[in-house]
Amino acid sequence: MITPILLGLAAGAGALLVVMGLWPRPVPIAEITRRLEQPPTTTGASTSLTGRLLDACTGTPSRSRAADLAVTGRTAADHARSRLTTAGFLATVAAVMVLVWSLASAGSFSPVRLLVAVLVGGGVGWWFADHQLRTEASRLRTEIRSGLVTYLHLASTLLAGGAGMNEALALPTRLSSNPAFGLFSDALTEAATRNVPVWTVLADHADTKALAEVDELAAAVELAGSSGARTRTTL
Repeated sequence: MITPILLGLAAGAGALLVVMGLWPRPVPIAEITRRLEQPPTTTGASTSLTGRLLDACTGTPSRSRAADLAVTGRTAADHARSRLTTAGFLATVAAVMVLVWSLASAGSFSPVRLLVAVLVGGGVGWWFADHQLRTEASRLRTEIRSGLVTYLHLASTLLAGGAGMNEALALPTRLSSNPAFGLFSDALTEAATRNVPVWTVLADHADTKALAEVDELAAAVELAGSSGARTRTTL
């Protein structure tokens, strides 16, 4: 009876420690100051156990996953942390369930059953993190598509009323929290910083975030050229 208890507790505690280790702990101000005063290191590799674990789980995302990460505003490290958190949590739940079932069954404990339960729970948690990312990315793309129509209607109305191109594109971004409005706001800021047309920046964002409609819009406006009348007609 002692063996299943120890094995179950060890598996659950191990998974729980992995999950807890993923979240950063508060760092004293004195420690932060000391780190800032140290000369920068020449290596970019993570030295902590958590950092090495995240690096190992991050890998190189596929094109579709990279687009999902970009549109949700997450990094590959964020997604790796989410994967490990959900995998560790469900692995712990699975280990506890096997332990409880073993105790209720009066000694019918099997280490193989515990191992399988932990692996299945971890696998489901890993998959669930990927599923959440895809679901959120799909929701945001849907919101961008629906908000794009409203944004372009407002921009074209302002252009028809005599507003300049930059003014017509900037004013609507203050009227809604829809991701499409935020996309144009970010693109306008980046375009001003890089000193390039906003449509060039939008095309870059569309390619990075897999936004087909925005890519088509940017291409159409670029073809229209610098003529305000042709651009207004395109919008």
